[in-house]
Amino acid sequence: MRPLDVAFRPAAIADLRGILLSIFEVGQSPVMARGYVRRLQGRCQKIGDAPGAGMPRDDLAPGLRIVTFERAAVIAYTIDGNRVSITNVFFGGGDFEALCRGAEIPADPTDEL
Repeated sequence: MRPLDVAFRPAAIADLRGILLSIFEVGQSPVMARGYVRRLQGRCQKIGDAPGAGMPRDDLAPGLRIVTFERAAVIAYTIDGNRVSITNVFFGGGDFEALCRGAEIPADPTDEL
């Protein structure tokens, strides 16, 4: 099976920027912050290799799946035809379930970048 393409929705891009800033503020190291976000982005890209492996969370939004990353982040995504759409990336032990319930996760894959 050919891997699926992976696309980041605008909310996920904003989440990654926020994570970068949060790590920089705590560690005062741009190298450390960029390294973490690069690893996180790499993990997002690997979801395309096995998109069905994430835990289904239809209770939060139809078709939503999640995977964890280094015990500190949760990647939320949907599978839209032949593409994985990263909808959000939650970091730092926040209540991602409450955030997902309050967020609009559009079903239309054309909403992506």
